[in-house]
Amino acid sequence: MSNSKMSSWNHSKLSSWSPVGAIGSIALFFALVFLAACTDYVDQMEGDFEDWKAEQARESSDSAQTSRSDLQSSSSREELSSSSNQFNPDIKYGELLDSRDGHTYKSVKIGSQTWMAENLNYETDDTYCPDGKSENCSTYGRLYNWNTAKTVCPAGWHLPSKDEWNTLLTAVGGASTAGKAIKSASGWRKSGNCTDAFGFSAIPTGYRDGNKEEYGNGYSAYFWSSTEYGSSGAYFLSLDDYYASALGYYSADSARLDYYDGVDWRSVRCLRDEGETVQSSSSVTQQSSSSSKVGEPVEPAEVTTGTMTDSRDGQTYKTVTIGIQTWMAQNLNYETANSYCYKDSASNCTKYGRLYTWAAATTACPEGWHLPTEEEFETLFTAVGGQSTAGKVLKSTSGWDSSCNGSDAFAFSALPAGLRLSYGEYSGEGIRVGFWSSTEGGSDDAYDMYLHCDDSGAYLCNDGKNYGFSVRCLKDEGETVQSSSSVTQQSSSSKKVESSSSKVTEPAEVTTGTMTDSRDGQTYKTVKIGSQTWMAENLNFKTDSSFCYSNNETNCTTYGRLYTWTAAVSACPSGWHLPSYDEWNTLFTAVGGASTAGPVLRATSGWYGNGNGSDNFGFSVLPAGNYDQGYFNNREDEASFWMADEFNSESASYARLRYWEAYVYLGDHYKYYGLSVRCLKD
Repeated sequence: MSNSKMSSWNHSKLSSWSPVGAIGSIALFFALVFLAACTDYVDQMEGDFEDWKAEQARESSDSAQTSRSDLQSSSSREELSSSSNQFNPDIKYGELLDSRDGHTYKSVKIGSQTWMAENLNYETDDTYCPDGKSENCSTYGRLYNWNTAKTVCPAGWHLPSKDEWNTLLTAVGGASTAGKAIKSASGWRKSGNCTDAFGFSAIPTGYRDGNKEEYGNGYSAYFWSSTEYGSSGAYFLSLDDYYASALGYYSADSARLDYYDGVDWRSVRCLRDEGETVQSSSSVTQQSSSSSKVGEPVEPAEVTTGTMTDSRDGQTYKTVTIGIQTWMAQNLNYETANSYCYKDSASNCTKYGRLYTWAAATTACPEGWHLPTEEEFETLFTAVGGQSTAGKVLKSTSGWDSSCNGSDAFAFSALPAGLRLSYGEYSGEGIRVGFWSSTEGGSDDAYDMYLHCDDSGAYLCNDGKNYGFSVRCLKDEGETVQSSSSVTQQSSSSKKVESSSSKVTEPAEVTTGTMTDSRDGQTYKTVKIGSQTWMAENLNFKTDSSFCYSNNETNCTTYGRLYTWTAAVSACPSGWHLPSYDEWNTLFTAVGGASTAGPVLRATSGWYGNGNGSDNFGFSVLPAGNYDQGYFNNREDEASFWMADEFNSESASYARLRYWEAYVYLGDHYKYYGLSVRCLKD
């Protein structure tokens, strides 16, 4: 393992999923390895840890060069414009008044417990507002060390124990899906927003470590328990987002009880003491709802079965009419680009259908059928009796692990097909399935219907478009299918079906060339993609606040220079400029979309592992890494490019490509980071 790979492993293989910031601590990592909630991945993590220990001993001087860019707090948060935006409007909340400072908090009863539905914001010594901003305390509450947290709740309330947290997880359907059920419906980045079905409204505050650095805001939430771990540690509830799931170690849908043997600051949710009461905000007895969209039970819809044939490849699918909708009763198995068989086995395609990225899914259904919207899934939930029991009645009667098979009361026959993770691994066969909807949740995310082994409900959540999920096509209104019982449906199989590939944007025309920078005589390759002409190499013009990776001039020749944002905005030669966010998005549109742009823009060599791209457009992105206040990180793993757009006084927009990700991430970074520059012709 080379020096550069040691540093990048610490960054991109660990910091992006670890719930703690002290990544260099062997003892802390060892504790994480043996978390009971992580049994599916213990062997893999132990192997990684042993490799890491050996490398640490050989190259301790390099191991400190670990980037904090993923989990360390940036200057921006996915804003909740007011604290009220975090709450579920369909839940009847109670209210409690903290007589110590006059703060009023919402409360919610879930099962047998009554919880604060907001993070505690009582000021004591050694507590902090997130990002050091007092206004963040109003929305996110304060961050407390464990010793303070143990006694900080108001009279009649207490810091919950590990067992009491487990009671909550059981009440919302189990730890494996609790994250999906108790996260707030807004405020989370990267696929974190979810149903908040019980009104717990967990918001992604992150945490503060012993070095007083903040990590995970927008991506994670951590709540202390009163249960001690060892002589100096404690348990806490951990909720993570897409990044944990993307590496396959934790599911973004889950909640788990972790422990930490050290000093840091996390959020507090207080639990009402038994026998205490709270004021209801509407003078009505509080009720728990298993879903924010669940109302009174409805009569099950009438069901009619049938078949349809996809004339593109001759495959015949069962269909089912449930209420006013006609669905495929089997997962789509039409082969397109960016569709996969589970574990790359053709037999799994026969069994489960194919797993599609969202971009592929949007055009995969045959003529007369379409990828359902989020609202159309909600119509299905209503037709089968409500969201809280939809999972049980839509699951197939066999194929699920343990006792998780459903009743298949409506012949929808949902099988546990699992999913494909963003970096090419597969997970979840036998225990879960996700079905894409056509509804976008953001530039990188879209909604899907999610069913899990341990849960009777069905959920709609926002996940990364680069995941591989199943597809169930829904018949267009007015179309007909053949009924197996000769009821009212007729066959559409004789219709000519347009190939889904014809619906995909045609690749932009490409023209290559060169340009010479008159300032230093360097010549760069150029490429015209669609309407834009780009440098096809990273800029290598020396300015103040620009760097060669590892201070080695050879790396400048290979990768170009790494510029702070202030240097980057004026670094391009006359007639060229630092591209804006909109101009980068014009490029992504021209190459098929940001969700799949990574492989087609990456160079055909130079990337770690199997990360080399096809370089279809001659853009030739190389993994130049980044610079962080004296440390160089992630060469061979990732490439990051500054944009001209300023986010605020401390950060600016950037685009990032990683070797294991199909999508291009668009976000913001501290301006002092050193990133690559690609100039765009005026």
